[in-house]
Amino acid sequence: MKHTTILSLKGTLILLILTVVFSFSSLAQNHKKYWPDGKSLKETGELVNGNKQGNWKTYHQNGQLESEINYTKESGKTGNFAKTARYTAQAN
Repeated sequence: MKHTTILSLKGTLILLILTVVFSFSSLAQNHKKYWPDGKSLKETGELVNGNKQGNWKTYHQNGQLESEINYTKESGKTGNFAKTARYTAQAN
């Protein structure tokens, strides 16, 4: 009887650990958006719980870098993000 209880607890613990690991891994998603031609990259970055986080880049349709924006989560405020940006002009 003790042996069955220990195996049951181990199985439950493994399931709990896998659930936690899987839920954290699904929070962050790499995001890529393309121009209407479907080939030219428009923006890239990481979404965490649906919010932009970290370094995001936007591109002109010719592929030249347009901007880099760094989104950082403000401490203690869930869902609010501060951003700093650097923009570049498109060459003609």
